[in-house]
Amino acid sequence: MTFNQSGRTKEKSRILWYELVDKTIDALKHALTNAPLLHPPDYHRDYFIYLASCDATIFMLLVQEDDSSSKHVIHYLSSSLTKTEIKYAHVEKLALAAVKAVQRFRRYILL
Repeated sequence: MTFNQSGRTKEKSRILWYELVDKTIDALKHALTNAPLLHPPDYHRDYFIYLASCDATIFMLLVQEDDSSSKHVIHYLSSSLTKTEIKYAHVEKLALAAVKAVQRFRRYILL
């Protein structure tokens, strides 16, 4: 597929659309509109904290497992990095994410 300067496809180009794409989009729509995205915490179970970072953002998830070992998100956070923090090494960004996660998830962790 080719685009002209306005971002629209050229008239002679074709867009190939597969049945798998339709099924995938429908599954995504269903998951986002029907499934609970966040679960209430069970204060008698352990928590897991997942961390991720990219160039300018860090991500943190607080997760718990249920009886069937399915993981459910309790709380999630993301934070944009400052100009100075963007220069950090990847491991330093993850350490920063860990500090922020513990600070923000403190009310869950200390119970």
